[in-house]
Amino acid sequence: MKKRIRREFIYSGFNNFSRIENKMVKVLILGVGNAQVDALHYLKDMKCITHGLSHSNEGRGLDYCDHFEVIDIKDKDRVLAYADRNKVDVVYSVGSDV
Repeated sequence: MKKRIRREFIYSGFNNFSRIENKMVKVLILGVGNAQVDALHYLKDMKCITHGLSHSNEGRGLDYCDHFEVIDIKDKDRVLAYADRNKVDVVYSVGSDV
């Protein structure tokens, strides 16, 4: 089920999937800068739980994150550990070279 939802999210431009099996969807956006603001804003409008990671605690997207942690998004092991620890449903990258 998760793989199908991830594909819909990525390929359909954020279809309405804010709930999976009566649970709020947790989406991790890699980065919280200008390039990620639109995605974070849209996810908040969709009533998703938003998580953000960045190498610094600055960025316009911070206002749209329910949860944020300073983790360099190029550090794959720490990003995956964060996603596992927080039971994130979707990891999404936009506007970055990751």
